[in-house]
Amino acid sequence: MASTVRQPEGITPDLTSPLSLFLVFGFVAVGWSAEIPTGEICSRSGPPFVGSCYTLRGRMTAGADNIVVRIWPVGTKRLLGYADGALHCEFPKRVMDELAAGHQVYANIVVRPVTKSRPGVMQFVCVAAAHNIKTSK
Repeated sequence: MASTVRQPEGITPDLTSPLSLFLVFGFVAVGWSAEIPTGEICSRSGPPFVGSCYTLRGRMTAGADNIVVRIWPVGTKRLLGYADGALHCEFPKRVMDELAAGHQVYANIVVRPVTKSRPGVMQFVCVAAAHNIKTSK
């Protein structure tokens, strides 16, 4: 004889209710929204980083896609990328304000790699700081 299990009335889970959605997505968002502050990027260990911080002279420009900021190390043919949502690390506010105003930013940039360097592939980095900032339109 097969028995059936019935859900008591009034206790059926409703994952479309506003409260359920808030609880599910609220906890997920809190877990994923933790950004590494710029002051801690060079001192943190482990993921998401694959190397140590280093300084380069470069030009930063605003990206037009999921790459929020493109960094060209002066004198190279390379491009480094900062993808905001994927990296979970803060970006220096002053630089982001200049980029949002449509400026190119030249600076001594302290970066920390999040992906390994490979020929022909954009390397992703977190930006810990920018010094000696010069802007151009």
